[in-house]
Amino acid sequence: MPRSTRARPSRRPAVARQAERVLPKVGRTLLRAAGNRATLRLLRSPVGGRTSSTAAQLRATLPVFDPRLAYEVAGLTDRGRVRFGVSALFMPPEQQLELARHERVHSVHQQLGAEGPGAADRTRAESLATSCSGAAGNVPLAVLLSPAPSRLCFPKQQKPPWDGVWIGNGAVIGEVDGSTTQVRIYLAYEDLKIDELPEYQTYHCRKDRSKEAKKMVATMRKVAAVVDAINALIPANSEARVTLVAITRTEASGFRFANKHGLIAIETKEDWVHTAAHEGGHALLEHHTLFGGAKGKGFGTLALRVADLFVRLGATKPVPVPDKKFNKRSPPSLKGGGQPAGLVMVNDSLWAGSGGHSWDNAHEFFASAFAAFRREPELLKAIVKHYTKADPAIAALSTEMFAILQAAGDAQEVAKLAALPATARAGAEQELQRIPPTPDWSSKGGAMGYLIDPTTLPSPDKIRCP
Repeated sequence: MPRSTRARPSRRPAVARQAERVLPKVGRTLLRAAGNRATLRLLRSPVGGRTSSTAAQLRATLPVFDPRLAYEVAGLTDRGRVRFGVSALFMPPEQQLELARHERVHSVHQQLGAEGPGAADRTRAESLATSCSGAAGNVPLAVLLSPAPSRLCFPKQQKPPWDGVWIGNGAVIGEVDGSTTQVRIYLAYEDLKIDELPEYQTYHCRKDRSKEAKKMVATMRKVAAVVDAINALIPANSEARVTLVAITRTEASGFRFANKHGLIAIETKEDWVHTAAHEGGHALLEHHTLFGGAKGKGFGTLALRVADLFVRLGATKPVPVPDKKFNKRSPPSLKGGGQPAGLVMVNDSLWAGSGGHSWDNAHEFFASAFAAFRREPELLKAIVKHYTKADPAIAALSTEMFAILQAAGDAQEVAKLAALPATARAGAEQELQRIPPTPDWSSKGGAMGYLIDPTTLPSPDKIRCP
């Protein structure tokens, strides 16, 4: 969320470079203490005046000295909390005083005003802090109540081949737009092979001619197309509809919720398109599990039919779990124990070459089966035919499975699905109830948190190109 940065020294002292790179723990502690004592003295000086009933006397908490800030960032205010960086220690006293007053204005503005992340709000906030941070500056209360960004970050850029990019101190977030979703990826500067300091300036001030970036963007557009197609099957007002696909090396792939919307997380090393198709299946069934029943609540017919089929397929003969893509010339063995053949036959490892655990629960079964049906329908039919040899019961059950998968791809056909008999409903509900709830990542931190809300990515408020 928005933050503000302020004036900094024109030259970078050698001691600061040493402190930033190799400062031991004890040294950091001493610097932090020294910085807090210095800022305490600064904050005791008056910042606001009282000339009318609409003037506000500024009050703020003690700034925190944060040696982790990039040297170029002397100070910033994040949701009302002021932080000073290493470079603030090397400012002349009068410049330190100006910085403290400037950030105090941001602090009070952020605490009093409603959040306003727009460009106009950023401009207004910076203008307010600049004009009202003088020794006798008066700050009208009405102005402080105007919308304020909770952190002034470097604004989103249009930088081909990306549809948008956020440039941070230590990483960038690249974005590709779909019609109903956005696909974002977190990339450290080392991933972009940028080592010239400051990295954010190097990245911002040059054209991105990287073949890797073009390849990533092309794949992310395929991901967006896959998710857009699945979103078309989910009502626009459903919380299960996927509005963001977030790609990062720090989180395992999965379907999640974030801010009352669906989120697909994809681990960088995985096949992005295949994973999007699988996790999109989770999103679709999640809608029918949570919001598919009467009056938009509870289990819908599709979820109950899938759960009932999962239970019956789970009674088929166990077979070994394959670890490679299906090959007609050397099909997987049907001899030996493992998992039920009727559940193994849709696993991702058979049609995509890796991944999947379709025997875990009805959700995992549907996600694997639905992705296979949409991406490799003919291959799925061949796989099912092979596994029918393990258990003849699969022939009739697979016919029912294909009918359900066909209907799942058409909202009107889902509405026509026959309801489960009362004798089977209890078992299906029990199966759905044992599935763990989908995690909510609305408050997720780290790289995933930045992908969910790129305005929280630590960054300078301005980048000047030489």
